[in-house]
Amino acid sequence: MSHATSDLEFFMCDMCRVYVHRDIYCNHRRECKGLDSKELKKGEVNALSEAIGKTCRATHLNGATAVPLQRVEKIGESKRRHKIADEYVREKDEILKQRMENAADLLALLE
Repeated sequence: MSHATSDLEFFMCDMCRVYVHRDIYCNHRRECKGLDSKELKKGEVNALSEAIGKTCRATHLNGATAVPLQRVEKIGESKRRHKIADEYVREKDEILKQRMENAADLLALLE
């Protein structure tokens, strides 16, 4: 708050350079992101999330299930980890199987 009117009725927002009435200055200042900001304000975020929620509920009621992208990525990552672990176990099983066969051959030679 660098500027105010002489009667201290209006204050200038430092971010957007707009004079705002003293009763709403604090609320404006909390939410102000500046004139050229691409960031959404809290009210815009709430409106957007409500609209998205309505569309998700509508698709869910129509029989389609909406799965969040993060969940899909997590499932894909989990599948990749399982494949890597399975390959590792297969390799270890093959090595163990070869050792057992070698041990069986050695026992056969000793008899």
